[in-house]
Amino acid sequence: MIIHQLKDHEMIGPFLSPVNEKLSGAPDYYKVIKHPIDLGTIEGKLLGSRYSNFDEFHDDMMLMWNNSYQYNAKNKCMVKYTQSL
Repeated sequence: MIIHQLKDHEMIGPFLSPVNEKLSGAPDYYKVIKHPIDLGTIEGKLLGSRYSNFDEFHDDMMLMWNNSYQYNAKNKCMVKYTQSL
């Protein structure tokens, strides 16, 4: 399953759970990102059969990557993390 492969990736850490603005040093994250999502949430939806089809799963995955690119546009390290995944 792709979720397991992603969870094994060495750079997945920032994507595993919802962003904590204070702990992750991401001030104003929830002001910038209007539809936050993380891999843990996606996995929970998948395991809970809350996706009606593959497109819904795909859309959430793309949203997670796009959120990262949007919020971290000036953070080259996080952009590289996102690209590597």
